[in-house]
Amino acid sequence: MADRMAARQFNTGPGRAIPIVYGCISNGLQWQVIKLEATAVTIDSIVI
Repeated sequence: MADRMAARQFNTGPGRAIPIVYGCISNGLQWQVIKLEATAVTIDSIVI
């Protein structure tokens, strides 16, 4: 999650709020989508 928090901080600027950052996690075979909204992290239960 640190990389998503860093991405939001890096890309936020004057007049450019980024309320939601999406990303994905993988073990090399399976993928899951994650969402960072404010301080809440949601990990999708569907494995692709």
